[in-house]
Amino acid sequence: MCKHRDDPEVQMILEALEDIQYGSLVITIHDSKITQMEKTVKSRFPLEAKTPSSRISSFPSQKKK
Repeated sequence: MCKHRDDPEVQMILEALEDIQYGSLVITIHDSKITQMEKTVKSRFPLEAKTPSSRISSFPSQKKK
């Protein structure tokens, strides 16, 4: 088992990892010590399925020369 698992910094990192479904976690280390943690969380929204014909009709009409 990891000997640093009980460190408060390591606990914060583990909790942040468990909390993120999509995103990133950046850990900054100076002189072998964790000095900073940045968490970016992204939200994903489901897309509506569109038929090919509805995509074509959504383009602005173009005049032919």
